[in-house]
Amino acid sequence: MNLRLLIVGLVLSLLSAQQVKSALLVLLLVGLDNAPNAEIGTGISDGPSLNDKVLEWSKAPLQPQREINVTAYEEGSCENAEGRTRIIADSIERALNFYEAQWQDLTQIDSTIGLGVIKGNLAHVLKKRAPSKYTDLAKRIGPLMRNIAGKIVNDTSDKTEQERLREFISRSKAGHGKGQLFDWKSPSALKTSPAAKIGDDKEVIWGVLNQECQFALVNNCDVPYICQRSFLDKEPQSQYMLTHQALYLMFARRQECELKHPELFGDLQQRLETQCSKMFLEASFISQHDYPEWGRDLFNEYVFLCGQVGYSNFLREDWIDAVLSWQSKSSVGCFVNPELERKNYATTDKGIVRAFGEGEMETTEKEMCLPHLTTTALSALAVQLRWYFDKCLPYNEEFGVLQSSV
Repeated sequence: MNLRLLIVGLVLSLLSAQQVKSALLVLLLVGLDNAPNAEIGTGISDGPSLNDKVLEWSKAPLQPQREINVTAYEEGSCENAEGRTRIIADSIERALNFYEAQWQDLTQIDSTIGLGVIKGNLAHVLKKRAPSKYTDLAKRIGPLMRNIAGKIVNDTSDKTEQERLREFISRSKAGHGKGQLFDWKSPSALKTSPAAKIGDDKEVIWGVLNQECQFALVNNCDVPYICQRSFLDKEPQSQYMLTHQALYLMFARRQECELKHPELFGDLQQRLETQCSKMFLEASFISQHDYPEWGRDLFNEYVFLCGQVGYSNFLREDWIDAVLSWQSKSSVGCFVNPELERKNYATTDKGIVRAFGEGEMETTEKEMCLPHLTTTALSALAVQLRWYFDKCLPYNEEFGVLQSSV
């Protein structure tokens, strides 16, 4: 267990709930971790709400909140399933071209996690099926993950941190396929309160706490007290803290940590349902405000995470089409967000400037590729691809989509 988290946890365990919140703000704002690469905050603090971002960042009026009935939103249609799977496969192929061309420029481990999601979903698609275009895509992912992970580890100067990274990558990889995919649920399984007010909750900004808690969980199934009081809070948070609450539970299931600590995780599926209910409302908020540039990466996380755990409510065609629209039209198709760059938003997504090659159909010479936006978008698309094959293109039936090139 990380000694810093253990010490902080021992202190916090002696405090009341209100004292815990105050202590977290003080202890973490002065720096839980002195990692040299931590650029945007190292602690927990209250960030802007969704309403704040619309009013202050987008300078736009708030749209009236509609009463949202989750069950009224049907899961993706099987109509034109073959055509849409081709579109998604093309998107994945072009993004893999980007990873292969630029893997030496990637600096964050998120890319390997996202590629692992794609690999797991493609492995499911290919199960019991003849070799196809998807087999070729799947074969490209393993070498990419090894190259990116090796590069990130080698770029880490601290030997102790190198070992932690290696262990995290190894254990994460071992967990792929084990508890990664959830059964599809009926669209009516997701419940939301008609009176739920979305948009006012402040976003918790946690800095390096996210990485520390994930490392402790994946490497040893350790759940330090500080992580219990944040990521295992029974109350669903908002925005990125909400998505990372769900991601924490998904890591726990993959590593079977909920079996080791049933008293901490309880009914893991019920917790995910509660979190995805709120994510659906927040995703709807973003879509109703025309997918503002600051909300696109977050929107991808909603679709990917809750789609991955079986809630097909998030796989609406208009939502998937929005995700597809954020990809570069280049054959080396990373995902881009020019308005985010133009308005100079602070972001942890470290962009990669990519020059267009000869013959690429673009009107400018360069583009800013966003690796985190790319990995979250691809994860969402991989989940949609799996849904199409599970629901619309069942096993042992011949479809042209399996035999043809994209």
